[in-house]
Amino acid sequence: MRITGGAHKGREIECPAGVRPVSTRVRKAYTDVLAAVIPGARILDLFAGAGMLSFESLSLGAAEVTCVDRHPPCTAHIRRVAGRLAPRARIEIVTQDSMEALRRWGRRKREFDLILADPPYSQGLVKKTLHTLREYDIVAPSGFVVCFCHLKDEYPEAHTTLKLRLKKKYGQTLLLVYEKKESGAGQAFQFVKESK
Repeated sequence: MRITGGAHKGREIECPAGVRPVSTRVRKAYTDVLAAVIPGARILDLFAGAGMLSFESLSLGAAEVTCVDRHPPCTAHIRRVAGRLAPRARIEIVTQDSMEALRRWGRRKREFDLILADPPYSQGLVKKTLHTLREYDIVAPSGFVVCFCHLKDEYPEAHTTLKLRLKKKYGQTLLLVYEKKESGAGQAFQFVKESK
């Protein structure tokens, strides 16, 4: 896998065994659509796996990234790559269940500008993530939640604090972009070009 843009464009990153990485096409779509949001953002990468979404975000100038995965081999892999690729970057790596992490940061009132969720398919985890974010709202006032799921996975069209701004199909994957309802970023977001 190669980073698709930014300071580390073209750098190759291996994928741990048993991990389904986000495809290059879908990662490029994420960075194209959120190009105006990623630089300077505080990002939470849930179900981080190989960490590719985090490394794409750091390459494009994210201020800080927090990676969460419950599998120790994944977080160990992310730590190794981060040490080699971006040793001075602000990256926090947490070995924990993603729902538990959301609840913990919710109790601490920690906020993120951009939350990424690429869970295993067909386990209802996008729906569960968005439900947990309804209870523990850690999305900053001008923030976004980006979810990656299988075409047949369930996801909410309506949400109490988030508005579904983009739904785009890439093969068997859906890219979903939710925006915080009270955000003032909606006007600018309309002018971000969508990846072809």
